[in-house]
Amino acid sequence: MYKYSGQVRSFGSLAYVSQTAWILNATVRENILFGRPYDKERYLKTIRSCALIPDFKVLANGDKSVIGERGINLSGGQKQRISIARAVYANADVYVLDDPLSAVDAHVDHHIFKHALITILADKTRILVTNGVNHLKEVDQIVVINQGRITQDGAYEDLIHDVEGDLFRLIQESKLVTSKDSSDTLRSEAKSGAGIESEEDDEASVVAIISEKEDLSDSVDRPTSPTKRPTYRRAKFSKVEREKEMDIEEKNEVDEEITTDGRVGWEVYKYYMASIGCISWVILALATLIDLSVLVGTQLWLEKWGESNSSDSGNTHSTFYWIVSYLGWVIAGALTFAGAIGLSFVLMAIRGSRRLHAVMLRPLIRAPMSFFDVTSSGKVVNRFSHDINSVDMELPFQCGNAFSIASMAISIFVFAIIATRWALLIVLPLGIAYYWLGGFFLVSSRELKRLDSAARSPMYAHFGETLAGLVTIRAFNDADRLAVEATALLDQSQTTAYLTNMTNRWLQIMIDLLSTIILGFVCIMAVVQRGEASAGYFGIILSQIGVLTETMSRLFATACQIQISIVSVERIREYAHLTPEAHDVIPDSKIDPAWPQAGAIELKNFSIRYREGLDLVLKGVNVTIQPGERVGIVGRTGAGKSSVTLALFRIIEAAQGSITIDGIDISTLGLHELRSRLTIISQEPFLFGDTIRLNLDPFGKYTDAEIWAALESASLKSYITTLSEGLSTVIENGGENMSLGQRQLMSLARAMLAKNTRVLCLDEATAAIDVETDNAIQRALRREFQNCTILTIAHRINTIMDSDKILVLEQGRVVEFDSPAKLLQKKDGLFFSLASQSGNA
Repeated sequence: MYKYSGQVRSFGSLAYVSQTAWILNATVRENILFGRPYDKERYLKTIRSCALIPDFKVLANGDKSVIGERGINLSGGQKQRISIARAVYANADVYVLDDPLSAVDAHVDHHIFKHALITILADKTRILVTNGVNHLKEVDQIVVINQGRITQDGAYEDLIHDVEGDLFRLIQESKLVTSKDSSDTLRSEAKSGAGIESEEDDEASVVAIISEKEDLSDSVDRPTSPTKRPTYRRAKFSKVEREKEMDIEEKNEVDEEITTDGRVGWEVYKYYMASIGCISWVILALATLIDLSVLVGTQLWLEKWGESNSSDSGNTHSTFYWIVSYLGWVIAGALTFAGAIGLSFVLMAIRGSRRLHAVMLRPLIRAPMSFFDVTSSGKVVNRFSHDINSVDMELPFQCGNAFSIASMAISIFVFAIIATRWALLIVLPLGIAYYWLGGFFLVSSRELKRLDSAARSPMYAHFGETLAGLVTIRAFNDADRLAVEATALLDQSQTTAYLTNMTNRWLQIMIDLLSTIILGFVCIMAVVQRGEASAGYFGIILSQIGVLTETMSRLFATACQIQISIVSVERIREYAHLTPEAHDVIPDSKIDPAWPQAGAIELKNFSIRYREGLDLVLKGVNVTIQPGERVGIVGRTGAGKSSVTLALFRIIEAAQGSITIDGIDISTLGLHELRSRLTIISQEPFLFGDTIRLNLDPFGKYTDAEIWAALESASLKSYITTLSEGLSTVIENGGENMSLGQRQLMSLARAMLAKNTRVLCLDEATAAIDVETDNAIQRALRREFQNCTILTIAHRINTIMDSDKILVLEQGRVVEFDSPAKLLQKKDGLFFSLASQSGNA
C-alpha cells in the first residue's frame, strides 16, 4: 500500500496478527517463539491464554509436533491461535490484530479476549480490527470506519446512543442489543469450562503436556565450527545464526528429502531413452555415422598428403592443393560435428524434456492431498526447476557430445591400429585405468549430485515461506533473522555444490596425468626404436596417440557427467510413479445424469484419517440427513468439522464405513462425477490470476446477466461496479488485491451460479465478513438454495440457529444431533454451552 497524505507514527516494538494466519513449516513451539529465547513461565502463560493446551494434548508430540507447510496439518482456528500466541509471547509494546478472532469458535474467542488481550496484554497498546461487535463494551475506544473514512470515534457508552450512527446499526444487525452482556458470557465460560484449561490448572499437568526443551541460551553459547569463515552478515548476526543453524538441523530431521543411493539402475537410462523416442536416436546415430566417415576420411587424406612428399610417390599436386583439400575435410568434419550436436539439442532437449515434464506433472496433479501434507513446495519446485533444467540443458548436450566424441575416438583408434601395432598396447591399459578411475570418481560424485538436489528443496521452501509472510516478518522486525536463516540454508546447499566442483577438478587432473604418462611412454618407445622406422612415421604415431588419449579422456569425462546428470531423471521418475487419486470417471458407471435429485446424505459408521499412520479424525460417525435439510455443524476447534466436507468430496478417502447420497455410495463414483455434482465454499477461498468473469464462470456457461445477479446476491455488485473494467478486472493470483472477506464473497457468488446443485457445503464461508453482510448472505442462501441440502460449518452460532438440525462434534465423534430448540433444552449439553458463550442461549 502507498501513503498519499498524512503520516503514521508508532513508538516501541510492534507485534502483528494477520487476518489469514501465517505459519512456519516448523514445530508449534518454534512458531510461537519465533526466534526469541525460551522463557518457560511466559510460554506457559501464553499457551494457556490462547487456549492451546487442549490441542497439545491431541498432537502426537505436543508442542514439538511439526505443523507442516502453511500449517496444513492444523485447522484454521488452530493456526490462528498459534499466530496470536506468537504475538503474545513477543511481549511487544504495540499490538495490531487484524480480525484474528473470526477464525475461532465463540467460546475460544471469549477465552482469548479475556485471558490474552485483557489480562496478559493489559499494559499494552492493542488495536483490534474486527467485524464482530461482541467485545465492544470491553474496549477503551471504538473507531468505526465506513468506505475508508472514520465515521465515529469514542467510547462505547457515548456511541451506542447515536441511533443514526454506524455502530448502532451494526449492533442491531448482530442482534446483540437484547442479548446478554458480554460479561455474563465470560462468567458462563468460567462456569461451563468448555474444555479450555482454566488458570487454576495444576502446573505439573500443564508442564507434562509440553515437551521438555533445552534453553536456547545453552545452544547460543555453543562454539561454531572452525571450518566456517564468518562473512559480514554472519559477523553482524552471529548469535542469531547459531540459534537458526540449530533449528535448521532439527527441522531437517523431520523434513529431510528422501534420496536413493548407489548406482543408477539401467531402467533409468532406458526410461530416458524411451522418453526421447526411437526415431530421434536413429537420426542421431545416422548423423554420428556421417560424422565418423568424415573424420576417417580426414585422417586418410592427411596420411596421403604425408606420403606425397616422398620421392617415389609420383605426386603431381601442389602444396596449395593439399592445403585446400585438407581444409575442406576439416570444414566438413566441423559441420557434421555441429550437426550431430544440433540434432541432439533439437530432438533430445525439446522432445525429451517436454515428455519428462508431462509425465511428472500429470501424476503430481492427480496425487492425493496426503502427498502434499508431507511434501513441501520446495521439493516440488526443486524437481520442476533444477532437475528439469538438467534434462533441458545438460543431458542432451552430454549425450550428443558423447556420440560425437565416441565416433571420433573410434576413427582415431582404427587409424592408429592400422598405423602401428603399439596402439593396442596403449589403448587397453588406458581403458583399464579409465574404468578404475571412473568407478572411484562416480561413487562420490553421484551421491553428491543427489545431495545437491536434495539440499535445494529447503532453500526453495524457505524462500516461498518468507515471501508469504513478509508482512508479519517486517511487522515483527525479524527480516534480518530470516535473512540469516536463508543464508544458512544457502550455505548448506553450496557445501555440496562446492564439493561437486572439487571432485570434477580432481577428475580432470587425474585424466591429464594419465594422458601425460601415455604420451611419455610413446616418446620413450620412439627413442628406443629410432632405427626401425622414419621420423615421420613416429611423428604420425605420436600425433595419433596424443589425439586418441585426449579423445578418450573427453569421452570418459562426458560419460561420467552423464551418469551424474541422469540422477535428475531418476528424481523425475520418482514423481512419475506417484500413487494417484481414484479415477475421474468410472467407465461402466450407470449414474443418473440428474443425480443427486434429492440430496439425502447418510454416513454409516464412517471414519477417516488424513494419511496412513495417523489417528482417526472422524470416528464411527452415524448421521442421516434428509433431503433439503439445513444442517449446522459445530464443535470446538479441531473437532473434525471441516473433515466432514473433505470426506464428502473424497479429498480424503474413508478408513472405514461409507457415505451415501441419494442411496449411492460415493466411493463407487468417479471423482469428477462426484465433485462436479456438489458445491462447496471453502474456509480458505482461492482465486486464480484472471478476470472476475473467468473466476466466477471458468467454463463460460453463464451470461453476464446471470453473473451480475450472482454478484448482487453475494453483496459484491456495488463493489464490482466501482471498478473501471467491471467483470474484466484482473484478479491477482490468489486474490492478493482483494481482502479475505471479498475473496469469500467471490466464492459465494461462484456458488450462487450453481443453482441446480442439491448439496451445498459452507465451511466457515462468512467468517471474515461483517455481521450486516453475513445476514444478507444468509438471506440470499435461504432464497437461492431453498430446495438444497445445506451443510454449514460456522463459528458464529447465530448464523446456524435457524438450521433444521445441528450436528455437534467432539474429538471426531458425534455427541449431539437434533434440532436447535431441543439441543438448547439440554442445559448440560455441549451445544448449549457453545450457544451460551455466543449469547444465543
